[in-house]
Amino acid sequence: SDATAGDLVPKGGGPASAASGEAMIDRAAFARSGEGPHPSSQGPSRGYFKVMTNPPFARVLVDGKELGTTPMPSEIALPEGAHLLEVLRAGCKPVQKEIQISEWDTTFLRITLDRLE
Repeated sequence: SDATAGDLVPKGGGPASAASGEAMIDRAAFARSGEGPHPSSQGPSRGYFKVMTNPPFARVLVDGKELGTTPMPSEIALPEGAHLLEVLRAGCKPVQKEIQISEWDTTFLRITLDRLE
């Protein structure tokens, strides 16, 4: 599915850590328990992603929309399915990669940028 500007929503939280990983598990368990809103009641199925780069301070674009600069302070919510990730940094070769977003999962990416010669 094609993402629109409204589909790209930053999710609260800080840098990934064991504590935030536990929170992700708790959130997913809460959603499956039936205590929270049913996923279908909130529109399209969503998952999350977070990207880190070496070197840092690279621009991150998904489906042509700029979402921020690494290191990203929070995970990004995206509709379930395939998306085009672009990572750009001055002095480095650009990276384009298709990412697959799964419902209720968080995809973590670490990308090493090659310097231009």
